[in-house]
Amino acid sequence: MGRGFIFTVDSLIAFGLALAVLGLVIPFYDTTNMPNHEQLHVQRYTADLLAVMQKTGQVRQAIAGDDAPLAGTLAKTGTGKCFVFKAVNATTSAIVITVQKPGCGGKPMTVSSAASNEYYDGGFYRLELMGWVE
Repeated sequence: MGRGFIFTVDSLIAFGLALAVLGLVIPFYDTTNMPNHEQLHVQRYTADLLAVMQKTGQVRQAIAGDDAPLAGTLAKTGTGKCFVFKAVNATTSAIVITVQKPGCGGKPMTVSSAASNEYYDGGFYRLELMGWVE
């Protein structure tokens, strides 16, 4: 009877220690910097949105001075997502235009960005669209 009792107590202590270690490890595993579903969606959406704005000519219109179509597209992206578009002259490094989605502000924790280049009216422009979850 003595050996069986000691073996049972020993295994209960080991089981308790294993549960304690798991209790300490799981919170750290939960807080890793793995992007959530919404952040991944915004990352893909940002790249697609920049491509659409280029292919529909909205980027060229914005560089030429008419940013209304581009601002309208950003405004239609739905709630919870924020975007900022920026075009920079590649030769002079001057910011040509910056358009932000209305109602978005503050500093985001995680930003997804998409970049591209555009040749328009004899100049090269670096395009950047930043998106984040609000």
